[in-house]
Amino acid sequence: HPLAKRIARGGSRSVGMAQASDNVPITEQANSLTTDLDLASALGCVRLFRQSDAQLFAGFQTYPSLYDLIPQLCALLPVVRRFFRAHGCTQHNRTSCSCEPVAAVTPASARASGSSDSCLRHRVVISGSGTSGRLAYFVCRTFNQLLLENKVTSSSDASSASSARGSSPLFHHLIAGGDSALMRAAEQAEDNPVRGAADLEAAELDADRILFIGVTCGLSAPYVAGQLRRVCDAPPGKYIGAVLLGFNQESQARRSIIEGWDRTFAEELAATREALAAFPPIPSTSRPFFWLCNPAIGPEALSGSTRMKGGSATKMILDALFSVALQTSSNTDEIDDASHSTTTSHADQLLVEKAFFGYERAMRAVYRTSSQLACVVERAGETLSVAEGHLYYLASDLDLAMLGLVDASECPPTFGASYTTVQCFCDGGFSYTGEPEKTSLQRFLTSILPALTVHDTVVVLVRHWPLEPSSDLASCVLALSVANHSHFVFHVARAAQTQEDESTAISSSAGRMSTTTNTSVLRVQVQVSTSSSARWATRLSSYETLAVKWALNAITTGGHVLAGKVLQNRMIDLRVSNNKLYCRSLAIVAQLGKVCPQRAERLLLRAIYNLDEDQLTESICSAQVSVHLTHAAFQSSVVACALLLALDHTHRYRDSVKLCKEALAQTPTIRKLLI
Repeated sequence: HPLAKRIARGGSRSVGMAQASDNVPITEQANSLTTDLDLASALGCVRLFRQSDAQLFAGFQTYPSLYDLIPQLCALLPVVRRFFRAHGCTQHNRTSCSCEPVAAVTPASARASGSSDSCLRHRVVISGSGTSGRLAYFVCRTFNQLLLENKVTSSSDASSASSARGSSPLFHHLIAGGDSALMRAAEQAEDNPVRGAADLEAAELDADRILFIGVTCGLSAPYVAGQLRRVCDAPPGKYIGAVLLGFNQESQARRSIIEGWDRTFAEELAATREALAAFPPIPSTSRPFFWLCNPAIGPEALSGSTRMKGGSATKMILDALFSVALQTSSNTDEIDDASHSTTTSHADQLLVEKAFFGYERAMRAVYRTSSQLACVVERAGETLSVAEGHLYYLASDLDLAMLGLVDASECPPTFGASYTTVQCFCDGGFSYTGEPEKTSLQRFLTSILPALTVHDTVVVLVRHWPLEPSSDLASCVLALSVANHSHFVFHVARAAQTQEDESTAISSSAGRMSTTTNTSVLRVQVQVSTSSSARWATRLSSYETLAVKWALNAITTGGHVLAGKVLQNRMIDLRVSNNKLYCRSLAIVAQLGKVCPQRAERLLLRAIYNLDEDQLTESICSAQVSVHLTHAAFQSSVVACALLLALDHTHRYRDSVKLCKEALAQTPTIRKLLI
């Protein structure tokens, strides 16, 4: 084992590679905690994920952490509360709105006539690419549904608000590539700032006041850069503010050229900061504010895989912001200037702190079941190690199904998996796909289940166990049992916490794996306060959904690690599908292959174009990255092939791309090919 490690690494590790560097963005750094991730067992993988996720709350080095973010989040709460109130979402009765029909009201006319801000149509737009865009959809759907199901205004007030503002939801999501990218990754769409600006402009059509939140974990997505430009160029009064959410320092924002654009992301960020007003917002000014929300959560357990900590932090921040705003939207002492009252500010901070404490307990709840979760990870590794293996998620609860869909859709770009390798099926299917029947539990029951093999793994996601006998999900589980096909049930349960002060809770979860015939049930219990101040968070169930996200990320990431898709803690079978991933691939080849950046790029291009060294022309080397991406879309094992070329010191593969790819087709685990 130690010998294999030395051979696979080509010598001792460079300590500096694992340490933080100002030149390498935090989200792209290799986490020193997980340097030997590819050598870990299933249980070892889960334990390493636990250590990495702990940085979400403990912080990373000397940078500001999530908890340091609380005062700034509280400064944004008055803005969000005003949006909820104007949209008719207060928790207290108020007199009916007597404003003119919305179509006749504009921001300028409202200010000129002295009309209330509630006369205008308000919208919160959350946008992102890849995982960030999927989580934008999840958050928007969750809060729109929450507001719809829990009508907190009086009946007459709701009727008046409906007639004035129509049925347009408050929250609106944007994702690079459109809604089809929710299920099937469209990574190259992230590189289009013009499309990003156009998508945001289209979202303005039936809104008078907009709060824009752009999510890009690495402060790098051109799609979001275009939207920052649009906020600055929009008519005065259209945007009340812009929030940019990411997890790198501003000095680490992407500085490489964006094709078809006149600024880098870093330059666009600086221009936005200069054009907009400083944070916290001052309502008396007509200029929209700008806030860069960028706590440091540390490098990912799998370098660059921001679907993990980056995605979790995104969900926590947005859930905490909007749920606390809803809890406190009935406050009658709203302050409309920067001098937020001490009492209100302190109460807000306590609520946000409680939300973060709840998320931290949810994380501990998941990892207290590490031994049991490792059983699922090990089985997933066996499934993903064979070409004919499939991992299926089943759920009847749409929130849990969406998390399964998000996790599944991220596997192709991250691990080079087929789009059919990891799939999710839900009750009725996913309607936005246009063909929901293809992702329904009925299709799984009639088409997929009869063809299951010993290589396939099924994970059932539930809130309540046992299931209702008449449900489609219960029929699937029964059919799995009858077919004697082993499967896992992930049961996320809620335990009531009656203590008013949630921060005093010491133990917040319990986990166990029970086995009945061939059904293994893994139960994670998450505590939720039953105090009146937390009723919105209880309805939102954000703690449970976050717990499920952590577990699913561990299953697919750990499974692909065991399947040999990772070298050290780098993804070596990622699809080179956009500019960011091209740059990441270059860094992986240079660092792990121990070659200079110029040599790394030549090796990567050879793998993309299937060329030997003497066939690589100057025209190919000088082409734009977008040209390379077009060719890379049709190639597999690009990074792994380039690495094998770089590390083949014995010349076993004779510097031949063809021989390297043939070897990788037979043995996908690159470490085994180097022994």
